[in-house]
Amino acid sequence: MQHPSAHAALRALAFAAGLACAAPTPVPAPDAPPPDWFEVELLVFRHTGPDQSTTETWPDAPGRPAVDAALELEPTALDPIPFMALPPDRSRLSKEWDALRRSARFEPLAYFAWVQPPFERGSAPALRIGSPAPPPAPVPPAGAEPPAPPFGAPAAGSAPLAVALPTLPPLHTPLDGTATLGLQRYLYLTIDLVLRPTVLPPEFALRPEGTAFGGFRLTETRRMRSKELHYFDHPVFGVIALITPRPAPGGQPAASGARAP
Repeated sequence: MQHPSAHAALRALAFAAGLACAAPTPVPAPDAPPPDWFEVELLVFRHTGPDQSTTETWPDAPGRPAVDAALELEPTALDPIPFMALPPDRSRLSKEWDALRRSARFEPLAYFAWVQPPFERGSAPALRIGSPAPPPAPVPPAGAEPPAPPFGAPAAGSAPLAVALPTLPPLHTPLDGTATLGLQRYLYLTIDLVLRPTVLPPEFALRPEGTAFGGFRLTETRRMRSKELHYFDHPVFGVIALITPRPAPGGQPAASGARAP
């Protein structure tokens, strides 16, 4: 589901942060060096403007991502392995996080980053991503600089933004779901996330059928360009995604970004 106003506002924030775009990642020829791996970064945010959750019709049971069959992030190591979590201090989305924090319309919720080899679309494994949603950031005093992006140690009393995630029970955390990156001439990223805010309006506390509200679900597949920001949007929350080629272990430098055939 696309929402032009939110999309345009996010693009304005991206422009202010000085974003760069590049051409799609090519599919290498059979005799080429080992194909590039990819660094995948996701920044999950929520809308803080006028509450759209009460002006739309939401299904009682939005379904759930297939988290049981998904892979888990691997701990960060010296040598890259598939689905290894990237150190948060290497984030390329710090400016976007800061821009979202400065905005009165959006709030960043969580950041995930990992490295993976290319997988053919249709057979690419899903990766599980989930995190407690931190409490809303306090409003800084007038004229004060906003705090740095909280990619390091969380502030006292706030929920951690884990990068190397533990095994999570099925949809027991406020933010849970999967991300799947596949290659079929172009890159395709599928996001399937459910957000269950810790505080809901009274009308969401119990559905008419007596079933607890299942959360807000964002599920979408987008064709991606490497080194370019992409947005997955929803009336309640969304995702900023960035994919960056990197050399395969033991391979040649990353591709220059020439257009795929």
